[in-house]
Formats: sequence, structure tokens, C-alpha cells
Amino acid sequence: MAKILFIIDVEEGHILPTFSLAEALRKKGHSISYLSVLDNEDLVHQYGFDFFPLFENVYPKGFRKEYQRRMNEDGGMSDLKGHMHDIAEGYYQSILDRFHADLFILTPWLPFDALILHYIYKSNIAIFSTYPREKNETISSGCIRDVMKMPADDSYRLIEFFSRQGLFFNSLHQLL
Repeated sequence: MAKILFIIDVEEGHILPTFSLAEALRKKGHSISYLSVLDNEDLVHQYGFDFFPLFENVYPKGFRKEYQRRMNEDGGMSDLKGHMHDIAEGYYQSILDRFHADLFILTPWLPFDALILHYIYKSNIAIFSTYPREKNETISSGCIRDVMKMPADDSYRLIEFFSRQGLFFNSLHQLL
């Protein structure tokens, strides 16, 4: 059967709804594992799934509490894009080499991760969303918005990464 990896961001509300799908897939004989921030490890184990830390150098244990504090202070302007440097350095190649997954299931809050896994690494992905998207909102439009908010060094690293992969483009819209 298939080896399926769920890649989930920091929020408990984004991981909890995935457990019923994961359980249904496991009952069909598929191998299920979760990759997420360390703060989700106990929750994943509580539901009986394998857990592996994701971007632990950027999102160490206790990150969720700090993230939520910052979200409250700046009205929601904090983001979860601190791992762009790791992505640009080929982080997902190590994930692919380690897990040999047949399918990645991601939340829509990790749009770059989804695009990179699919287009750069030719992986099968699915997006598991717990909310209806805004009209005309796409993963690409969300990525463009996020790139525009990134520090210049991070966006440059990301664009350089795409270029190293042989993707050439004239605009972010064309790339994404």
C-alpha cells in the first residue's frame, strides 16, 4: 500500500481535522506518518501515528506559544515562512530520500512547500483544507503575496533555488 506523509504547520486546529482522514487511510492499509513542528509531537502520538520533526532548527519545541503571542501582539501579521532558507538549501530532498513517500498531504498554509514538492521534486501532493477558500484565491496567489512580504534575502534565496532547479521565469506570477 501507499506511504503517506502529512505535513502540517504549527496550529493544532490545522492538524486535528486530519486525524480522521489519516485513520481511514490507515484502515485501508496505508502507512501514515506526520511531519510537523515539535509542538505537535505529543498530539500525533496520542492519535497513534508516527511523528518526525520538521524544520526543528526554525520551529523548536515551544515555538507555538511564542508564535501565538506574536500573533496577538501584531494583529496576525506574523507568518510561518522562516523555513524558506532551509527549503532553498534543498531540505525537502532529504525528506524524500528518508521517507520515499507516495503522497504528501499538506495544509494550505504551506503553499511553497506544496509547490516545491510537486513541481521541483515531482511528488504527488494533496491539499487538506479545513476552510473554504476565498473566491479567486489559489495556492499561487497566496505564494505571490507571501513572497512580497518576505525579507529580500529570503525571497532571493528562493528565486535562486528555483533557478538552480532549471526553472526560468520573468515574473513571480509566471513562476508560481
